[in-house]
Amino acid sequence: MPDQDNQPPQQNPAPASSVPEDDYSDVWLEDRKALPGETLYGGRGAVFPMAPRPTPPAGADEEAEEEFCFDICPVRLLPDVAPCMLVVMEQPTGFGRKKMCEKVWECIVEKTKVATLGRGTAADRLPEILAGGIDVRPTDAPIYAEMGGEKAAEYGCHEDQVIQFFDMDCVEYSYKIVPANTPPAELEALKKTYPYVDEAAGTADSLWLTRFVPDGNPSRAVYESEYGHFVPGDPRCALRCVLLLSDNFQRGMDLMKEAIEHAGLCPADGRTL
Repeated sequence: MPDQDNQPPQQNPAPASSVPEDDYSDVWLEDRKALPGETLYGGRGAVFPMAPRPTPPAGADEEAEEEFCFDICPVRLLPDVAPCMLVVMEQPTGFGRKKMCEKVWECIVEKTKVATLGRGTAADRLPEILAGGIDVRPTDAPIYAEMGGEKAAEYGCHEDQVIQFFDMDCVEYSYKIVPANTPPAELEALKKTYPYVDEAAGTADSLWLTRFVPDGNPSRAVYESEYGHFVPGDPRCALRCVLLLSDNFQRGMDLMKEAIEHAGLCPADGRTL
């Protein structure tokens, strides 16, 4: 990450993981017994439902009902990187989605000990995400993302929505603040990474270099200072989780299956799609 002198404060990454680096499929969310008529996928320490939501048992509370319908599938986007967890959840649009996204982010940090940035987008970008590791092209284009999942849930929020979670150690800020008297040769070198100077964001003593195209609006830089990032390397190494939220579980499962096949991927747990 760039020097913190020029950056807004962020939380420190979580400590090193005690979870095996190549397999997170058994440590996600809460252990739960099968409901009547429900098919389960078993890992070493947990079970995950793989069937549409059955009729809730009498007396089931609302929070328990939210757990009835989700699926997790690990895939390797590259041979030598840890699997990316693909999660499909049935969750209607609304405030409940923000809570669910934050809960998934908390699970990522707690179970894998990897601090991640969340980014929301529409579900029609899912094939490109699984093929290239991110929803933008070129893949090092600047993006807006935030540590956590709640803010990400505000973007791409339709019946089907995708949240990407990136390892923040693989992500850089999209801007850099340098002294106004930076030598021309040094400035030209920096512009290879941050090609634009946002004059509306600069001061008499500093220059605001950015990967975003400036629009003359000073508030743009304020937003960028909080959420602006880019992935300098292969995003498939940075992408830790893809969460697909849908108001219809089976449709969400079908969308995920089509995207996996489009990207030419195979589940890392050996299941057949």
